[in-house]
Amino acid sequence: MSGVPLPPMPTRAPLPISRREPVSFTLVMGFIFVVMALILIGGLYGYKQYLIRQRNNARAQIEVFKNDVATPEKKSLLNFADSIDRGVTLLNAHTRVSPVFDILERATTRDVRYTSFAYVPTTRSITLSAVAKTDRAFAEQLVGYRQNPNIEKVEFDNMQLGDDKSISFSVALIVKANALPRIGSQVTPTSNP
Repeated sequence: MSGVPLPPMPTRAPLPISRREPVSFTLVMGFIFVVMALILIGGLYGYKQYLIRQRNNARAQIEVFKNDVATPEKKSLLNFADSIDRGVTLLNAHTRVSPVFDILERATTRDVRYTSFAYVPTTRSITLSAVAKTDRAFAEQLVGYRQNPNIEKVEFDNMQLGDDKSISFSVALIVKANALPRIGSQVTPTSNP
């Protein structure tokens, strides 16, 4: 049997090459969306933690500043605040003078401070000494007095230029009769909000 040929081997058909199915566009976009959402959530969480640390640091600094203020200074500030409260109460109780301060408050500019005040109800005259920070503040104050409908007459006097370019001056104002309550009439005091 050595000479008998072997039957030929059956040949198999070649295996088909499997082609990968293309990944759908929706699946890829969904995956990208999930990744972006996770990154965004992580960023928001980190930012929240950062803000919490900032808030806690600010609170700690406030506590340090509170403790840094010396006790005598605290007492001094509290006494000053009490004095202001008593002064407001006192001014509100004086019904003839309170409208005068309302008129002055509306007529006074920000960069002017008064150093003395006198009011004579019978003549409706207000005499003030004041300091304006600059010549512009003085000019604005002059316009403020002249444009105030409750002020009848304005007279400036004793103007002096300071070393710091501030202007010291005196002013006499006559308030219009209808701007103030009559002497002896009762006016309810204004209340502070």
